[in-house]
Amino acid sequence: LLLAEAAYTKAQCLAKQLEALGVMAGVDDTKEEAQEEEEPELDMDGEENEPTELTPEEKAAAVAKKKELIKSLLYGMAKSHEFKQWGMVANGLSHWWNLHLDLVSLSHEKPELLDRSLQEYQEGLKTIQKYLCGDSPLPSAELNHPMAANIALANINVGVQTGQLTVLDVDQLMVLKRLGEHERKNIVACVTGLCKTKEKPLPDLARLRPERLEAAPPAAGGGKDKKGAPAAVTTEDKSDLQGNEADIIMATVSVPFAKDSAEAVKLVDQAVQLLNKWQPKANDEPMQTLWVELWTRLGRQCLGKPMHANEGAKYALMCAIKGLGQVDAPIPKYASKDRLQWRGACHALCGEVFMQLVDPHKQEKESLNKLRKMSVEQFERCCDYAVTTCNPSLAVNGASNMWNVSLPLMNSAETRQVLIQPLTKATRALAAVKYSEDPFFFAGLYRALFDCYSDASQWDKIHEMLNEAFQAIPANNQRKLWALRMLALSRQGKNVGLAMGKMKESQAKAQAGIWLVLAGASSKPSDQLNAFTKAIEILQNAEQPEVVEVRLQFADWLLRNRFDPADAREQLEAAADLLLLVEEEDEEDEDEEADEDQMYSGNMDDQISEDKSASDGRSFTGGSQAGSKRSSRRGSQMGASDIGRSRRGKRSSHAGSRRA
Repeated sequence: LLLAEAAYTKAQCLAKQLEALGVMAGVDDTKEEAQEEEEPELDMDGEENEPTELTPEEKAAAVAKKKELIKSLLYGMAKSHEFKQWGMVANGLSHWWNLHLDLVSLSHEKPELLDRSLQEYQEGLKTIQKYLCGDSPLPSAELNHPMAANIALANINVGVQTGQLTVLDVDQLMVLKRLGEHERKNIVACVTGLCKTKEKPLPDLARLRPERLEAAPPAAGGGKDKKGAPAAVTTEDKSDLQGNEADIIMATVSVPFAKDSAEAVKLVDQAVQLLNKWQPKANDEPMQTLWVELWTRLGRQCLGKPMHANEGAKYALMCAIKGLGQVDAPIPKYASKDRLQWRGACHALCGEVFMQLVDPHKQEKESLNKLRKMSVEQFERCCDYAVTTCNPSLAVNGASNMWNVSLPLMNSAETRQVLIQPLTKATRALAAVKYSEDPFFFAGLYRALFDCYSDASQWDKIHEMLNEAFQAIPANNQRKLWALRMLALSRQGKNVGLAMGKMKESQAKAQAGIWLVLAGASSKPSDQLNAFTKAIEILQNAEQPEVVEVRLQFADWLLRNRFDPADAREQLEAAADLLLLVEEEDEEDEDEEADEDQMYSGNMDDQISEDKSASDGRSFTGGSQAGSKRSSRRGSQMGASDIGRSRRGKRSSHAGSRRA
């Protein structure tokens, strides 16, 4: 037993050495890896870390340590098993899982990484399966179900990736007999998807019934019917799932692989029949969570192909109602985080069902608005669960889908009022999870809220909403928020210039853009005139070519508002003068470049002549001095032209971008 403990300690020491080398346990570093462009890693100071490449000798030494690590773990588990020290066997399994966790986690994103896994790692996974199931496995009291399921899944994924499809055979899945409902469900879902993808027959679940049910013979209806479909296990206790979670998830995962809609409906009906025979107890939290999960996953499959759209939507809505109890059910108290997350996903499923039922070509406006409002309500509830569980996926799904379905409702002031509460919850859900992937979308939600509030002149609500927005959106993406604040102040008749002075945005284009927003939204001509004047002044002082377009817009505004045509002509002449100045500078640059090319060509001809004379063996001392003088004079001319070109480049570059 001391030898076994020493072997575990040795494996941990080797893992520390591998970590210091920056390599991953279980991977053969001597095999070439497909090169991909990766973002550089940054250190604590924000500087790029240069990747350290090991030499072939160092790679070979690292691989030897990895093999020794695996050998030590297997030795320790074998010794512990020999003397039936089950606790130490369980410790060895924990060490195996923890020391190879990086490989397992990364292989979910990059399955090709398993192609480079060590042969010893692959064989070791097969070896330790006997401690999970077999002639002398770990006792149930020492078996960690989640870890056992993860090790079994790692063995399945490695086998499939390396072409060893026998890992999908029923004889290799006997660990399912010892696992709980959640673990059985996860493994069967993975195996079903792999079998369908690899065109391999599905395993016979009748041979994988839980061990606790093997003492009693299968109840009537158990096993499979004449058509080979899984049949429900009849039992008086409806709270006992009787291992049917495996049949349910197998039917659910098989729906997208059905050859037509009829076969898909048949699979859904099988899953529904099994689920209807089960009713978890109210105080059984894990089973309550599994209940919502199974109904939600089944409903999600109903929305995809090969199910027909309308039929699939009806099945999906039925599944969502079964999972939630009611579509308007409140958030349950004292529920686990997992159950709350699945309930949020179930509400999102309801919202997508109502969104899919919308058909502008066949439905009247009233029916369309009703369906859209029902969809928005469900996504609102999804955002509620996102805030409660702080789940980014729920927040993004609820907010983005709510935005998509609410766009037609934004066209009317009447329907916009219905969106105030849902959009508020969507923004707060994204803020709660610190969403930053798409700040323009985030700011767009606040803009939609601004329109909803401004219809009823709820300026206090607008300023409260904008205060939340400035806290949630990064500072470098707050330009639209400043425009909304200026617009709100303008419509209230307050001093916009004072608020503009407090704006953190220092770019001239940004400030001018906000003034133009005010010019288009203000109702008073005096405010519009002041906004155009400020925008032109800012761009003119910053020598920005965009001032030309703003002057043209201002001239058009002056004519439409019946100002003196001379004022509009003055703006047009100023814009034309700037364009002509830019064109003249471009012509000067082209002429100077042509002169420089001609001068360079002449100097090259002289140099060729000098080289030819030197090759004839003539003394050319004076010529070399003259050549050096010409070269130095040309260098000074080139320097002057470069300075001139760089000085004019500041103006001409802007003009070039404007023309483009």
